[in-house]
Amino acid sequence: MKDARPVVHICAPSPESVRLVRVRCPTCERRTYFVASTYEWYAGDMTCLACGDSWNEDGRAVHPFERGWRGKSIAAARRFYRRYRGLTGGRP
Repeated sequence: MKDARPVVHICAPSPESVRLVRVRCPTCERRTYFVASTYEWYAGDMTCLACGDSWNEDGRAVHPFERGWRGKSIAAARRFYRRYRGLTGGRP
């Protein structure tokens, strides 16, 4: 009998659409830009480019317990937008 090796499957879907939207942020309480993404089989999300908070279908995302997470979140959202900017259906 052969060794049974565990198989790990990581699901990282590509977004269906990625765009900038300007709405009022509940956290920083000002009208600002968000990176909004939608997926075919999963809920979309939005990240505020002013404060770094993110939202999905469950509400506001959990904050990581680390120093400087807001800046890292904003930088990651900007990189994500630059990578998928203008995507309106289909995969990159």
